[in-house]
Amino acid sequence: MLILMFWLVIIGLSIVSMLLTVIQIKFEECLYNLMIRMQEEYHKNLASGTPFDHEEIRRRAMEHQPLLMKLF
Repeated sequence: MLILMFWLVIIGLSIVSMLLTVIQIKFEECLYNLMIRMQEEYHKNLASGTPFDHEEIRRRAMEHQPLLMKLF
């Protein structure tokens, strides 16, 4: 019985570890996409010669982000 409990704990910890890894990967993807969008906005402003409005660039980059990303 003790061996069965040990294996159940090991399997449970493995599932939690995989879940945390998936959440971390998705969070990194969201941050990377946000960074790319902000760089595109900066490059567009540089090419057109308009001054930078950092808050406007950040707001436009955050429009398509998930709700949890908008909280930061």
